[in-house]
Amino acid sequence: MNYTKGNWIRDGYGVNDEQGEIIASAHLRFKSKRHTVEDVNDEETEANAKLISASPLLYEALKSMLNIFDRGFVTEGSVGRTTCDEAIKAIAKAEGR
Repeated sequence: MNYTKGNWIRDGYGVNDEQGEIIASAHLRFKSKRHTVEDVNDEETEANAKLISASPLLYEALKSMLNIFDRGFVTEGSVGRTTCDEAIKAIAKAEGR
């Protein structure tokens, strides 16, 4: 999967790469029914920016975790197996599958 590599840095309600280029802006909310954009700066928006900035680390951590699963260290029917199944779904969603 091709995405902006490196550390994603939260800058208020936005997310930048290490060179300061904007990756995402969490404070703009699009209202599709009214075709409008709202500039929202609140606790939820800040939490969204934090989550977005952690996305590359979360993605790579899940892939690493699944390497353990692929080696057979997680048994069928265990809580770990259920967690791995959820990780597989999350990676597939991130990769557009």
